[in-house]
Amino acid sequence: MQNPYVHYADDGLGPRDVFVNGNPIRHVVYANEAKGVVEFAPLPLRVKRNGEIYTRKLHGTVIVKPQQRIGGCNGHS
Repeated sequence: MQNPYVHYADDGLGPRDVFVNGNPIRHVVYANEAKGVVEFAPLPLRVKRNGEIYTRKLHGTVIVKPQQRIGGCNGHS
């Protein structure tokens, strides 16, 4: 069973909005609401010598919410 407080970019739960201390964070790779940690890839994207993407960590009050769908089908034809 997956921990409900841990979120990864490709965990299959769909797109989510992530906030740290009320500020929206984009390009999130990992978020842990219980520990208050978010790892994200700042723009412009940079690559380390070993081929990994450069990331930064933020600490604080972390909130993860499912993204609200804009447009699309609302159940009516």
